[in-house]
Amino acid sequence: MIYGARRYSVVEKIPNNVCVKRVLERFSEIKNIRYKRDRFDNSTKGYIAGKYRTTYRYYYELNGLPINLYFEEFDDVSASKIYSSSFGMMHHKPAQDLIDKFMLTSDKIEKSIERECGVDLTTSISKKCSKGLIC
Repeated sequence: MIYGARRYSVVEKIPNNVCVKRVLERFSEIKNIRYKRDRFDNSTKGYIAGKYRTTYRYYYELNGLPINLYFEEFDDVSASKIYSSSFGMMHHKPAQDLIDKFMLTSDKIEKSIERECGVDLTTSISKKCSKGLIC
């Protein structure tokens, strides 16, 4: 079983990857930032089904936790664009203080991305934590 936390929302546009990376680099508690653009369609090896989409992924460590922040847009223009930031741990619940740090820092990151990259992340933000954890 995977335990963790997630923050997500629908967004109107995908921010520039250079801008997002620049925001992440300003946080001293964030290390090892990596960016990857993934394309999923019928030409993708191993792709079976689902909506064709492009995912803009930022991997980084926050106080030693591996975080996956991404934006996703679909070829179907009627489908919503998505923002998500999450982490998970296998087989055991993370300490509540890790959840608290993740939530607090994610909120700061989202507000910085809004201000500097011109995309609204927090108006419709949702939070989800595994059973037994408090968001």
